Amino acid sequence: MPSKSYGIDEARDYEIQRERIELGRCIGEGQFGDVHQGIYMSPENPALAVAIKTCKNCTSDSVREKFLQEALTMRQFDHPHIVKLIGVITENPVWIIMELCTLGELRSFLQIRKFSLDLASLILYAYQLSTALAYLESKRFVHRDIAARNVLVSSNDCVKLGDFGLSRYMEDSTYYKASKGKLPIKWMAPESINFRRFTSASDVWMFEQVLCNLQVS
Repeated sequence: MPSKSYGIDEARDYEIQRERIELGRCIGEGQFGDVHQGIYMSPENPALAVAIKTCKNCTSDSVREKFLQEALTMRQFDHPHIVKLIGVITENPVWIIMELCTLGELRSFLQIRKFSLDLASLILYAYQLSTALAYLESKRFVHRDIAARNVLVSSNDCVKLGDFGLSRYMEDSTYYKASKGKLPIKWMAPESINFRRFTSASDVWMFEQVLCNLQVS
């Protein structure tokens, strides 16, 4: 059964040698640092385009553990519409290496191209994301940060759910209660705002806000 907290030693099971990573341009910013595009030169496979999350201030084990928790959550998932973990580098500078969705965030993808989603695409993307949410529920995880910025476009007909930094395992309860920390209030369900309770149902609420946002974008 998954644990709700992880250690650096567990992350080392997914260690990648730094010399196999070619760090490219910055493509975004995360909670802990910049996100870069890069190339992973795997010993078994051809060069693979990846996204690399960096940590600017991982000078203590406690900060490193918080940063690497996202990777150790992602390692438990295998779904076509959830961004995949490739590996980690646990020594400073600490990196999380993951699948690259080349077309970026969905909202930016639409804004740059100056078009809105047609009904067929909206239905397709909604279906794909709903299967990702159903999968997370089957694994007893809540995402807690479903927002347009965390829906990534892999191709014109494929979107994926990313950014699992706030995700939590629900253990034996039907909900996860957050005791502290910053939360995405704009997208949150009423019970999450009022009582800091998160469930699969509150994830669905956030998902509905994303769909409404896309319809008017």
